[in-house]
Amino acid sequence: MTITNEAAYLYVYSKKLISINRRIHSLREDGRKALEKFHQTNDSSQKEKYRRQSRKAADKLKKTIEEKQNILTKLHRHQVAFAGQLRNEAGK
Repeated sequence: MTITNEAAYLYVYSKKLISINRRIHSLREDGRKALEKFHQTNDSSQKEKYRRQSRKAADKLKKTIEEKQNILTKLHRHQVAFAGQLRNEAGK
């Protein structure tokens, strides 16, 4: 691929990574709040509700972190390709 294409891939994947990082931060906050409410309440039905919310946030967080790892792998691959193309352009 050309250096322009590699640069475009780097840009797109970096934007996706920023989006995923924001989502991770939000999910962590949701899970933390649900867990905090779980510890504060005394009603068993409410405790179960907050436990489910916390578990759901943890599951979503796990999937999002796996997605982040995939994006990081792709980003690294294109960064290496970009560096190679840049060397080729500089050598001409």
